[in-house]
Amino acid sequence: MLNSFVIAFEAVVPMFILVGIGMLVRKSGLITKDENRKFNKIAFKVFFSALMFNSIYSNGIDKAVNYRLMLYGIIAVLTVYILTTIFVLRVESSNPTRGSLIQAIYRSNFVIMGLPIVSSISGAGELAGAALMIAVIIPIYNIVAILTLEYYGGGKANLKDMMIKLAKNPMLEGALLGILSVVLGIKLPIFLEKLVSDMAAVATPLTLVILGISFEFSQIKECGRNLIFAVVGRLIAVPALALTAAALIGFRGADFVTLIAIFASPSAIASYTMAENMNCDGVLAGNSLIVSSLFSSITMFFWIFLFKSLGIF
Repeated sequence: MLNSFVIAFEAVVPMFILVGIGMLVRKSGLITKDENRKFNKIAFKVFFSALMFNSIYSNGIDKAVNYRLMLYGIIAVLTVYILTTIFVLRVESSNPTRGSLIQAIYRSNFVIMGLPIVSSISGAGELAGAALMIAVIIPIYNIVAILTLEYYGGGKANLKDMMIKLAKNPMLEGALLGILSVVLGIKLPIFLEKLVSDMAAVATPLTLVILGISFEFSQIKECGRNLIFAVVGRLIAVPALALTAAALIGFRGADFVTLIAIFASPSAIASYTMAENMNCDGVLAGNSLIVSSLFSSITMFFWIFLFKSLGIF
């Protein structure tokens, strides 16, 4: 149990170091706010597009298929999204804030926080199933996020305009290219695979530094109850719902650990960049990421301890 806490803690610490580096960069005056916004756009349009392509291209091939786990993951994610949307529409009236709050609650940092947990508890031999879930869940996370942020960040709803913006979204383009490469069996030359992999690797650390440059502690107070909703929803309500249902249905062992990784991880890093670039509440998105990541070491340990004690895995 202590080892699980250490793994979760070690997954969080590098994130905060990168955010801290960003804060130091801001204080040193090396970059202005306008320049930081431009870097944010570069991260969104270039590196996250590469990340989306690479996550599908590298994980969507030659994986052991577990249709039961895949189906539950898809249904649970969409159910959480629907329930989250209903809740947010009742408690918040500002559309840009609605978009960010919905995303902060339903979408997790599965890859960065979750995979180390799966490896620690179930062993490296069980990572194939988790890797397959990346290829299934992450595209759903991103496509639903794009639709949500376009709708709530686009002002007056116009289906035609929203669909045009959606088609031009670089993350969706990256995902579609990744799916196309898998379906058609396209194999990139080794030097291009390395190039795409290197570009994808830039996305997460660059985003965390950018977040640190724009982050101010005073903003946490400004977010008020919405930040509480985001953190409690992401770390407590969502895993309580999704994991309890999974246990009752009969998921056990490594499959259940994979579901813990998906549903008990903190808010996704990409949520900040997407909210900032799609006219939603970037401040709430950034603070939700930081605060949920901070508390996730404790809550992740709790969920692991609880279900381990119940003999689920």
